[in-house]
Amino acid sequence: MPISTTSLPGRPDLGWSIGLQDPGTLDQWLDAIDRGFETATLDALKHRMELSTADLARWLGTSPRTLKRREDSGRLTAEESDRLFRLARLFERTVEVLESEADARHWLQSEQHAIGGRVPLEIARYEPGAREVERLLGRLEHGIPV
Repeated sequence: MPISTTSLPGRPDLGWSIGLQDPGTLDQWLDAIDRGFETATLDALKHRMELSTADLARWLGTSPRTLKRREDSGRLTAEESDRLFRLARLFERTVEVLESEADARHWLQSEQHAIGGRVPLEIARYEPGAREVERLLGRLEHGIPV
């Protein structure tokens, strides 16, 4: 059963922000996460989202020092890969809704009244927060007042 993906004109499917090609099936995504993404995926998203190493480490639930060790080994753990995938998916969805990477970066890092003045990128570190941010993006996409 194929994983649901959404394309933008001129953009590949899910995973474009971390330099991955969408493998096309849920099983293939799960296998890729289990193997752990190559650390080049970290750099791709770090630069695309303009995140510091410390911010990215915090998002992945680790330390900058551990990220350095991962870079030396060339591979993330499955848990880190899963968290990176969540962040990439959220960024890609925000770009889809706001139609601009710059606008997506700004929106994700700014306080949003609709979520109690919280910063989407901060609350999305955990699955309930990520779901709330996705819900808010859906409202924005459909023109529902937030």
